[in-house]
Amino acid sequence: MTTTSEQTTSGEPAVPGTTDSGTAGFLTRHRRAVVAAVVAVALVLVSIGGYALWAKRKLDDALATIHTEQVFAGIDPATRPAPSPDGGVTFLLAGADLLSAEELTGTEAGTTGQAGLETLLMQKPSGPGRSDIIILVHVDAARDKASLISIPRDSLVTIPSYVDASGTTHPAVRRKINASFSLGGPTLLVRTVEDLTGIRVDHFAYIDYYGLIKLVDAIGGVTVNNLYATSNVYGNPSWNFPKGEIPLTGILARVWVSQRKNLPHSDLDRARNSQELLHAMALKLASPETFSNPVRLQSTLDLISSVVTVDETLDPGTMKGLALSMRSLDVNTIQMGTAPTEARTTFNGETVFPLDTSRTPCLWAAIRTSDLASVARCSAS
Repeated sequence: MTTTSEQTTSGEPAVPGTTDSGTAGFLTRHRRAVVAAVVAVALVLVSIGGYALWAKRKLDDALATIHTEQVFAGIDPATRPAPSPDGGVTFLLAGADLLSAEELTGTEAGTTGQAGLETLLMQKPSGPGRSDIIILVHVDAARDKASLISIPRDSLVTIPSYVDASGTTHPAVRRKINASFSLGGPTLLVRTVEDLTGIRVDHFAYIDYYGLIKLVDAIGGVTVNNLYATSNVYGNPSWNFPKGEIPLTGILARVWVSQRKNLPHSDLDRARNSQELLHAMALKLASPETFSNPVRLQSTLDLISSVVTVDETLDPGTMKGLALSMRSLDVNTIQMGTAPTEARTTFNGETVFPLDTSRTPCLWAAIRTSDLASVARCSAS
């Protein structure tokens, strides 16, 4: 596919994506999955007080068919951080772009037209992808406070040594954090995040853009607060997002949350947009518009069971127990932020954001202890 080079609004060249293919075995054997569905759907839905017995039964059915994948079995327990000192639980949420929208730029984007681009974007993905969205969610022991912190995909980190599918051992390497998923799937991503933060990941959920489109449409679309007006996104003159509150259907949500090259802070703005979208989805899922509509609720639950992949520890009983324990958690009080980074730079030919190590230790400690005030102070909002 022919593409042309995009630039950011500051005139900087487009950031090249990783092209590693280590997740083929994980991604091609199973149904593709989508970001934060477990927390934003399975947990949020059931935590709404006073839900109907019918809805409970439908949720039971949906949870029973959610796909699980071995994530933690390949990690040596002796190498992992200690459990959260506050008795809380930590989720790692990952979202991958398996059908890269960055391929839909240049001359083909200009000639395909809106309908053609939508057809491409709606296709089920195939092959390995990059973890474009990486989010840590920590809920305290009382299950009434939570923080949601994005780690920008272009963050420069140390990926620990690993053994690939062919049995070859690879040494630790400094790369963008999203390369960990491409190289070693969810297990290597979990190891990378745990080594980076010192936070034990208790559960993992994965989602791709195809599932995101379907889920947003199933709940009737969402409204997000767009900080920066953008136009002609991915070379399509119909994809324009004015500043302020904007409604998004599934396809528009996919385009809005994946764009970065025409945003002033590139991947940092994309991380912020991913949080905004998750928050909007959680609010819509918990609203009477969705929860009190039997047809919409049933279609949403049915969809969840077909697109969500979670780790092997999240069996239906565990998921329902976690959800019930979080019924006092108000999604409007979740503390959201982004891991602080230094100025954009180049490392081994790639544009990266080194993490700000003068602030990240404070942030990781605050997440572990559910200190929301320090999470706000130490993160980049």
